[in-house]
Amino acid sequence: MSFNPDIFIEMTFTVKDESVTIRTNAKHEMVHQLLEDYLHSIVGSSKDEAPMVERDVYKISVGVELADDSWGSGHDCGNKGLCDGIIMRVLTLVADKSPKISYVD
Repeated sequence: MSFNPDIFIEMTFTVKDESVTIRTNAKHEMVHQLLEDYLHSIVGSSKDEAPMVERDVYKISVGVELADDSWGSGHDCGNKGLCDGIIMRVLTLVADKSPKISYVD
């Protein structure tokens, strides 16, 4: 990320089994709300014409600077459409309290 977030969520998403490893400085029970807030913050953003990058494992980071409630992200997906789709899938897995989610320090 090119900014200094106060709260961050780093996700490693494995495509084959849809497992996710999450590293965050937020309380685990807040990850769902934070991902939802991030997705709401990008609604209506411009379309990304860049091609997606096919990987077995994707790394995505999102974060928020609390002083002005600004969100930022970084990813290795190639384009934002794929990135946002993976974040939506992670959001569902978190909401369902899926055993495919693991948290690391």
